[in-house]
Amino acid sequence: MKYVYRETELSKKYQNIYLNARKDGNEILCYIGIDKRYRIYTKDSYYENISDMDALLELCIYPIYINGCHEIEQEVKNIITSMTNSNDILQIYQVFNLIMSQEIETKMYTEIPFEIDFADCIPCLLKKKMNS
Repeated sequence: MKYVYRETELSKKYQNIYLNARKDGNEILCYIGIDKRYRIYTKDSYYENISDMDALLELCIYPIYINGCHEIEQEVKNIITSMTNSNDILQIYQVFNLIMSQEIETKMYTEIPFEIDFADCIPCLLKKKMNS
């Protein structure tokens, strides 16, 4: 089954939050989500105090890409690199969550809008994991 974007009020809301955060240079806050103004999640989410990476991908990032903003792919890679290089444990945790979320997406769907290449991040993440 191919990923198909179905516009909902929630997805429109999250896309607007992300795009407004981007205007202010705060899009990384959508990935972290400790500030509830930028938190991306669903009512079925296991996460209440941080962003849910599944929701971020499916309701926000993929729809923005599908709607013609293809530069978001590089933007995501840049944010992931920044988060990986951070010493903030929550940012590192969210990168691990994003890796797992993409893994789930690729198992659920035969085709997703784009795939994030985490190859450059994995060695750094593993080193940080080993040193924690």
